[in-house]
Amino acid sequence: MTRGESRKQETESLDASAESEQLSVPNSQVFHLSATSPYTVESLSLQPATRRAPEPGEVEIKVIAAGLNFRDILRAMGIYPGVAAENTWVGDECAGKIVALGEGIEAFQMGDEVLAVAAHSLGTYVTTRAEFVALKPASLTFEEAATVPIAYTTAYYALHHLGRLAKGERVLIHAAAGGVGLAAVQLARLAGAEIFATAGSPEKRTFLRSLGVQHVMDSRSLDFADEVLSLTNGTGMDLVLNSLAGAYLNRSLSIVGSFGRFIELGKMDVDQNSQVGLRSFQKNVSFSAVDMHRLFQERPFLARSIMGEVMQLLQDGDIRPLPLKVFPIEEARNAFRYMAQRKNIGKIVISLQDVMAPPENEKDFRPTIPGVDRDCSYLITGGLGGLGLEAAQWLFQQGARYLALLGRSDPSNNANAVLNDLRARGAEILVIKADVAQREELAAALAEIDRSQPPLRGIIHAAGTLDDGVLIQLDRERFEGVMRPKVDGAWNLHVLTLDRPLDFFVFFSSAASVLGSPAQGNYAAANAFMDALAHRRRSQGRPALSINWGSWST
Repeated sequence: MTRGESRKQETESLDASAESEQLSVPNSQVFHLSATSPYTVESLSLQPATRRAPEPGEVEIKVIAAGLNFRDILRAMGIYPGVAAENTWVGDECAGKIVALGEGIEAFQMGDEVLAVAAHSLGTYVTTRAEFVALKPASLTFEEAATVPIAYTTAYYALHHLGRLAKGERVLIHAAAGGVGLAAVQLARLAGAEIFATAGSPEKRTFLRSLGVQHVMDSRSLDFADEVLSLTNGTGMDLVLNSLAGAYLNRSLSIVGSFGRFIELGKMDVDQNSQVGLRSFQKNVSFSAVDMHRLFQERPFLARSIMGEVMQLLQDGDIRPLPLKVFPIEEARNAFRYMAQRKNIGKIVISLQDVMAPPENEKDFRPTIPGVDRDCSYLITGGLGGLGLEAAQWLFQQGARYLALLGRSDPSNNANAVLNDLRARGAEILVIKADVAQREELAAALAEIDRSQPPLRGIIHAAGTLDDGVLIQLDRERFEGVMRPKVDGAWNLHVLTLDRPLDFFVFFSSAASVLGSPAQGNYAAANAFMDALAHRRRSQGRPALSINWGSWST
């Protein structure tokens, strides 16, 4: 067994059944997560710390959320390549607020909300160089912002600076369901590349396919190489983004085509001075290894340039924050175990948000589905109708506490009864009278949500109406009457929320669009449009689900 295989086995064998434990938070307002001897996950603890005043060119950040990376697992276990255990740290990226400025800082002000690359960032305060800091887009939560710095700068540096990825080229992204992998998928799609991907579990492979990645293979079998050669008629890859060790590295190198680029993200084979044959390089193949810590330390201007490119793409809506699972700082050990066992899709984020005590009757509450957050808001169109009210009650049961219900009419007596019941149980409900098919009215409604509620993170489009009749009886007016709320409404919602990091966008469609329904040609066509729009959004990497409901009983 190689040292690399031993490390992998060591991290993956962490006890999954270990008791969920809460770390003790020091009385001090300043503390950090510390890895100490004997360097196991169980030895992680929160220790009092001291703040460091920023020197010229630096800023100090109050950390609200911090991203977790696999290198943190290796550091916590004292096995990070090339670094003595006693000299290591945990945490390389964070999001928070600037609380102190060093001399010469003009780009930031006190109180600015930012994201940053910063060593020792798994703690309440961290000081770092200003060029490694960027303003947080207002549309992102701190937790979402913490998914961006390391994953996207790594993927951008690898694909564009080293890999020179061009439109139409083929790229193989190993471990594509992880943080860097999913960042690379978004950047490769944006570049117009043909994406091939691997992942280590059926769940992760299914997730990648749901993003529109067509060629998805198993990263725990060497068969991926034969699959790639078969799919490409033997020509192989233009670029391989590798994070697999040992025999997987050599197999990956063997499928790089002429003038291809092999980008090594892993540390194990480099640390072990592993041998690779030179025959693969006779095809004008290049091999590059990535060390982002060295890049930020020794080429800070290049690192800053890459970070600026990433932030511009994020601001323009070309890329999105990564899927995430959040652990409070008190559950840091559980977060480390979760990543060590490679359960995560996307990023793991450690939250240092002040924990609000829930009402007595909700202390045991846990959301039962991903994507519903009690501190975010959710919009339901057609929200005052029967289906909309059912959706509102269901969202509340999943943990949502801020709901915006949009409809063209005032609430009926039945609707008011449902709303009053939800409010009595702790829901904050905003009722907006507007027509989703009128873009100006919808834009005003979204602005009202922004003013009155937390960030919008989900949409259920349940607006619709019926006007049944055989085709020969349906004139333009009857077609438009049915299509406007579904077609115009869906499109308006799509266009006006393109710059928002939604967790879900659900269309209430109908089986009529799939199976047909007598005297409902207009209704079937309207729902078919929503189905197609959902496919379009998914192809763009945006959340979308169109549900072809059958009959409802409300």
